[in-house]
Amino acid sequence: MTKCKHLMLGLLFLLLISFVMALCLGTPSLSPTQLWRNLSNPNQGEYFLLWEIRLPRLLASILGGWALGLSGLILQTLTRNPLADSSTLSANSGAGLALALALSFGWMDQSNSPLFLPLLTSSGAAISIFSVYLFSLGSHYRINPSLLIISGLGVTSLSTSVMVALISQTDRFKLDYILSWLGGTITGDRWETLLLTFPLLIGVSLLVYKRHTSLNLLWLNDQSAIALGLNLQKERLIELLLASLLTGIGVILVGNISFIGFLSAHLARQLSGVKHAHLIPVSSLLGMLLLLLTDTLNRSLLAILSLPTGILVALISLPYLTLVLFDAKK
Repeated sequence: MTKCKHLMLGLLFLLLISFVMALCLGTPSLSPTQLWRNLSNPNQGEYFLLWEIRLPRLLASILGGWALGLSGLILQTLTRNPLADSSTLSANSGAGLALALALSFGWMDQSNSPLFLPLLTSSGAAISIFSVYLFSLGSHYRINPSLLIISGLGVTSLSTSVMVALISQTDRFKLDYILSWLGGTITGDRWETLLLTFPLLIGVSLLVYKRHTSLNLLWLNDQSAIALGLNLQKERLIELLLASLLTGIGVILVGNISFIGFLSAHLARQLSGVKHAHLIPVSSLLGMLLLLLTDTLNRSLLAILSLPTGILVALISLPYLTLVLFDAKK
């Protein structure tokens, strides 16, 4: 077996162990024997806790980490920037603005929101990403890294300002929902949301994997990619759409969580090289594992602090981001 296959099997094993541990940890905590008994017997006292509260939350964390990890990989490849992420390119804030608009103007209710949300948030993310992308194009349609960061900050600030103005006029329930979303709270922990987003995520991920050769070419400079037969503008458009769909799915499930895409994609490149046939599954698995572990830590050991998961992810990411920046300076 190759090194990458060993890596993927190792990550799958860690994910499985972490998942079982996460089911056991919490209030109340359960032993593996109690866990099995409660999962298999609906008459046990913690059956409802496991099936209706803990299990949906863990699955939302895993699927959300998968979506954001893969989205971060696409955006880093597209911009050739190892620090790119759905949050730095304003995708998260665009999705949040679309959500705030829908809540403020009553475009969705409890009966249609599971069907409406993926399209809504993906559209908001797409508009934001395309805006940042267009603003960052320099001469000869090449992405200017400085303009990319400035454009991302500008579009994020604008989206957040409009979002705050909208939610200040809404009722208390909608305000609490948006504020929890902004903090990065796991919001997709309902079975109907999970059953809707899972097949969508599978489909988009397969489309991304099918284009792994094109992603390899996009990581090269423009001249090399064109010389090797890549239709650069068309491929960029397709990858932006796929990244927007993934971000839209991710923010439905886990809210406004930043840095998961950056962390998982950056670590994947360090561990598995530059071939996207390897990077796509490794980045997805790392996203799942990182978000699952962070959320488990948050709701068990740090439960007394009542921190949104997104804040804890940002705190954990800060040392790694600092190391990456220092390494880049060297």
